[in-house]
Amino acid sequence: MVLVLACILPAAIMVGGLIAFQYQQERESLTDDAIGEARTLAFAVDQRLLIVKAGLTALATSRSLRAGDLSSFYEEAKATVPELNAENIVLLGPDGQMILNTLKPFGTPLPANKASQLTQVLQSGKAVFADLFMGSVAGKRRVAVGVPVIHDGKVAYSINASITPERLQTILLQPRLTPDWIAAIYDNTGAVVARTRDQQRFVGVKGTPVVAKRVNEVAEGAMQGTTLEGDPVIAAFSRSGLSGWTVVIAIPRDSLTAGLRRSMLWLGAGTLLLLAFTLALAQALGNGIVRTTQELIAPALALGSGELLSAPLPEPSFREAAQVGQALAQAAGILSGATRALTQSEARLRAIVESAMDAVIIVDEDHRIILFNAAAETLFGYSRQEALVGSVERLVPERRRDEFAARLDAFGRNGNRYRRSTQVLFGLHRGGKEFPIDAAISQFVEDGKRIYTFIIRDVSERDRAHADLVRSNLDLQQFAFVASHDLRTPLRSIEGYLHLLEKRYGPGLDAKALDLIHRASNAVLTLDRLTEDLLSYASLDAQAKPFTTIDCNEILADTVRLMEEVITESNASIVSAGPLPTVLGDRTQLVQLFQNLLSNSITYCEGQPPQIRITSNLDSDAMWTVSVADNGIGIESRHHERIFEVFKRLHTSSEYPGTGIGLAVCRRVVGRHGGRIWVDSADGRGSTFSFTLPTIPEPRHDQAT
Repeated sequence: MVLVLACILPAAIMVGGLIAFQYQQERESLTDDAIGEARTLAFAVDQRLLIVKAGLTALATSRSLRAGDLSSFYEEAKATVPELNAENIVLLGPDGQMILNTLKPFGTPLPANKASQLTQVLQSGKAVFADLFMGSVAGKRRVAVGVPVIHDGKVAYSINASITPERLQTILLQPRLTPDWIAAIYDNTGAVVARTRDQQRFVGVKGTPVVAKRVNEVAEGAMQGTTLEGDPVIAAFSRSGLSGWTVVIAIPRDSLTAGLRRSMLWLGAGTLLLLAFTLALAQALGNGIVRTTQELIAPALALGSGELLSAPLPEPSFREAAQVGQALAQAAGILSGATRALTQSEARLRAIVESAMDAVIIVDEDHRIILFNAAAETLFGYSRQEALVGSVERLVPERRRDEFAARLDAFGRNGNRYRRSTQVLFGLHRGGKEFPIDAAISQFVEDGKRIYTFIIRDVSERDRAHADLVRSNLDLQQFAFVASHDLRTPLRSIEGYLHLLEKRYGPGLDAKALDLIHRASNAVLTLDRLTEDLLSYASLDAQAKPFTTIDCNEILADTVRLMEEVITESNASIVSAGPLPTVLGDRTQLVQLFQNLLSNSITYCEGQPPQIRITSNLDSDAMWTVSVADNGIGIESRHHERIFEVFKRLHTSSEYPGTGIGLAVCRRVVGRHGGRIWVDSADGRGSTFSFTLPTIPEPRHDQAT
């Protein structure tokens, strides 16, 4: 039944929509026609008023009127009335007093003029189209056209012609409007001047507020409203540009919607009949579909339980059911193959887990061990049967169990899929012995519960090897430190002897001997500086301090103070473009890093004062990059890596002082802080040394134990 409704109702709705759309199109077309008809009627009214205006203008040139012969002018005006199809002609004096009226014999005393708009002719000297007013002589409603009479450049009189609403009604009745349409003329005050229906009743009555408001907004248009009788209509209107009067044509809404209602009634009746027939047909066909479907339920449930089909499928009553039966048979074959593949996969996975060199332990959401491989048995000393009845906390030293359980739960809640240990961990052997381990943890969700997998490795040998390596490095550093320190004593003695030799016996030696002494002294000084730099390089790790929060702006300021004498002598300019970052580091070593880079930039600059610019920016991988740019002699690209090696110099000591250890110290300091250092340079174009420092990491509360 739902299928039938889904098929029929959209079509019925679409047909109804098409009918409504057609109605809307017809309505718009009819409205446009009505607006055009209103425009034509407004034009006809204007033409009628212009004819009256032209006749009055001609009458204003009368010789009798100019000569003051009002009796003769009265006869001319009376003869002009039928030609203008007017009701009467009135002459007003300069003071607005009615002088003559063709409705009364000449010389008859006349009342005051009641059409205030007509007096505007005397004031403005322009023609006026007066709105509906009550005539003071005839005692009936009129509209009028007034023109001025100009004598010697001044308005001497006003000639006015009155038009009755009945004469304007004839203009509305001339077009062949639809019988139930209503046409009306409204003046500037919104009063009815003429109307095709019930004119005597509504002449002088104000139009509805909706019509008055809309007519004042636009010159032409259409709207929904009501007639003066209160009937709902669609009103089309057009306002005259000459008089300002508006012609309104009202179209009853019932005449517009009658066709739509008939179409909708026929559509509804047809839809109901079609729906009843198709529902009966669907009921007959649906019974066969339901019966066949119910017969397929039992085989489908058996297949879902993993059982093979023991009986043939029932004979279907329609083609689709046969296709479902074939699909069930194929699914049975696929299920059988998948079961075999799953069994084989589980066997392979079990073999991989059991043969793994690392311990593999799987625990459930309650921290109970559900898998414990052979390597885990060897590592922790528990048999598989013993491990599977306990929790994973028994494999952790007792002092760390609560913390381990809390962090394991936090790891699960945070939704992390994998994490590897980043600190020293310890496992607990069944015999009570603790040993260092490296562990990785992952999680997945099974039946709505979290399952954790641990892969654990004993790193006792690695820790011992690392300890031996650290001890060996410390021995080497200590040796280098002692050797460098002890070498300085004989060097200073040699330097003293050479100085004493030159002082005591210098006057008796020839130039060659003095040159040899000077060369030996320079060599001793070079060897002393080399020994001092080597001592500094060897003591980097020995004198290392724990990292603290360091503001690199303070580091730069300290370095500039230490190098104040060198900076002043070289007239160097050091500019920091923007603030430098705050990092974790060793304050002493960072000062040494900046000092070596600034000293390098000052030393290798010739022919001009050193210009050094220091900048920093934050990279996308959470690393700060600090750059020191200079205007020095530059470095060829083939030497960019070599300059960071110990004792690798590109110039002799006579060209530029130095031992070739400063940049090696820089690389070692940056490396200890977890960054890297490089140079961008070209021969003769200056150099930019850049190094990276990690940002201060945010505190984390979910690290695995």
